Amino acid sequence: MEEGEFPKLRFLKLVSLRIVRWTGSGDHLPCLQKLVMERCGKLEELPSCLGYIPTLEKIEVRQCRPFVRSLVHEIGEEQMRGGNEDLKILILEEIEDSSSSDSVDGRYVLLRSAKSIVAEACEFQTCL
Repeated sequence: MEEGEFPKLRFLKLVSLRIVRWTGSGDHLPCLQKLVMERCGKLEELPSCLGYIPTLEKIEVRQCRPFVRSLVHEIGEEQMRGGNEDLKILILEEIEDSSSSDSVDGRYVLLRSAKSIVAEACEFQTCL
């Protein structure tokens, strides 16, 4: 195993990163199933290899820049072209305008307003 490789990693959660560029290759995360990115305000680049990891099942993006969300959509499109039609992408964002409506587009869910959200396997739950 080389530096930066995680051959058995299945879940990766990145919170409040201050990096601008995240680079890598598919060899670094060959078993990744779930990726969560939360409050990564400076992030401008994701590894293109995320579009080619066949084990990827879910990507969650919370409170990240719109640019990151568009990169994640590109990853989803590449996954679909590669035959992974089961990849789920969940994008959660804070919206000041509460009149915005939720939208569902195929495998993508963008939550802009909700009366309640049920969270499973969390230390606490919050009603909105």
